[in-house]
Amino acid sequence: MNRSDLDSIVVDFITLAEARFKRDPRVRSVFDRTFSVTADDMDLPTDLKSVLSLYHDGDSFYGELECIPADLIGRMKGMHGDSGVPKWFAVVNGKLRMAPEPDTTYDLKMTYDVRLQSLSTSQTSNWLLTSHPDIYLYGALIEASPYLKDDTRIPIWEKRLETALEELNKDNWRGEYGGSLRAMPRRPIG
Repeated sequence: MNRSDLDSIVVDFITLAEARFKRDPRVRSVFDRTFSVTADDMDLPTDLKSVLSLYHDGDSFYGELECIPADLIGRMKGMHGDSGVPKWFAVVNGKLRMAPEPDTTYDLKMTYDVRLQSLSTSQTSNWLLTSHPDIYLYGALIEASPYLKDDTRIPIWEKRLETALEELNKDNWRGEYGGSLRAMPRRPIG
């Protein structure tokens, strides 16, 4: 694609590839964040895709907060008091809601899936491009092939993208669970 007549449309190939990446469950990165809370409805990171765990990480309190549906927060406050040590949480419109609401400052640690930030003139990189540039390359080449009327190359780029995505998935698995992937022995039942 080293052609000057494609300069303006290459951005579209990247945008289409990113749309595909955002739908693929193998394209994920996990971050940890430690923060203090003093009130309900705290803003969460803009790159948050989903919360994997949230727990107290302070000197006085240690333990996991349970994620519940947002419509149960009020019921939990009614049953357990409006303020106190937060035990439950929900994510609503990018904010953290807790029950009970914090009665003092609590240190929390959150592990979360990071949303893939789209590239732009102001966002020139993201975690996927930094750690796996080949995934971006193969994704963009797949999107470019039909435009260039070079459909014969699509299976080549698809295979390379699939291999790169599987490697990313294995890396994520090793990072979360440690060790290598191996098949568990099957035991017959009965």
